[in-house]
Amino acid sequence: MNDNVVLTSGRDVDSNRLPQGKRRRMTRIIAASAVALVAGAGILAGALALFGGQAGATGPTVCTWTAAAAASGGNAYWSTAGNWDCGNGTGNGPPAGGDAVVFPATVPSGSGASPHLDETTSPLASITFDNSYTLNITSSATTLYLDPSEYGVSGNVAISDTDTASGAVASIGTPGSPAGAIFITGDATIESAGNLELNAALSGGASNDTLTFAGTSGGCAGSIELYAQSTYSGSTAVISGTLNNDTSNALPPGTSLNLGSACYELNNSQTLAGLTGTGDVNSNYENPVLEIDSSVSDTFGGQLTGTLSLDDSGNGTLTLSGSNDYTGGTTVATGTLVADSSAALGGSSGGSVSVASGATLQLGSTDSSVTLPNNLSLENSSTISTPSLSSYSSATQFVVTGKVTLGGGVNVDAGYNTNLYLEGQVTGSG
Repeated sequence: MNDNVVLTSGRDVDSNRLPQGKRRRMTRIIAASAVALVAGAGILAGALALFGGQAGATGPTVCTWTAAAAASGGNAYWSTAGNWDCGNGTGNGPPAGGDAVVFPATVPSGSGASPHLDETTSPLASITFDNSYTLNITSSATTLYLDPSEYGVSGNVAISDTDTASGAVASIGTPGSPAGAIFITGDATIESAGNLELNAALSGGASNDTLTFAGTSGGCAGSIELYAQSTYSGSTAVISGTLNNDTSNALPPGTSLNLGSACYELNNSQTLAGLTGTGDVNSNYENPVLEIDSSVSDTFGGQLTGTLSLDDSGNGTLTLSGSNDYTGGTTVATGTLVADSSAALGGSSGGSVSVASGATLQLGSTDSSVTLPNNLSLENSSTISTPSLSSYSSATQFVVTGKVTLGGGVNVDAGYNTNLYLEGQVTGSG
């Protein structure tokens, strides 16, 4: 038997050892308790693993970009076999389903730094950039498929940028011309130690999946830039690093965002289905709107800073417990917004607060005092309220010191054992 073949009991075939030109991702060959392989005149019985005489297990096949064909006068296309080393030497590409793709630290010469994804891939385990590359996608019909959970990648890391050098940028999709898609299935992570640009839309996922963005050094170090409008399903988490919103609704409007010890740069307006966590949302770009359209109760304990404005448009309850200094103002369109600190709505520089008909602004949620310095506009049939407490304390005060404009029949709902004080100028009727 000249070809190396694997027979295992419930294990993956070692596709890396198939003859050159015949590589492919194979699923599983299940061996019963008694299996017979007939090879010429010989009979081998039982469950066998033949790896050139050694038994073993395999993970994803690693396919490294060499751009050898491009260097020899050919093109830098993904589909060109001679641009890859998939374990048996250059020339046995392109990557097959289940493979882990690596763009190495040593960048190939010539056009090697600018490969072209000219075909839709089979589901890959992962893709890693160890230096600055631009993986161009010029066709809107081209998709980069990633399925790290299916192929056992540690941490389900679908995309990784490891280069921390100053000015180093790894890009998927053609900069300035978003096209194609990055399709990711299951719970997956996109991580960057340097600067990763995604110029193709993120798609895929299911309602119970979470797509996680992460830096690799903790805090806000490591940047991921989103330049296309994503459509994936499920929730979103940013556990470290900085996620940049470089187009309107770069995240799907139906996703909820859990912002850990991380940063979210709001460079364009974004609608989210929820906001939780303790990280920082910042904007220094014109006046983007952060709209929270949630039907549940969310608490955000991080900081909102910069020129953004906040629009609470869901039927649920959004509680802001941090000290914020955003300047664009606040609109409570529907549902309930709880200002759980005196600077929850931006403090003295936070702009005006408008509460629409049917919506509620609540000062505080516990026995901690809240003094709101913002100017406040209460439309007809809107509500301003305070929490109910188990006992009364004169030290607990809920106060509005800014100007209050009443637009008609306003509901004042002071909770049990609390008082609401309007100490600024009050105009209109309510």
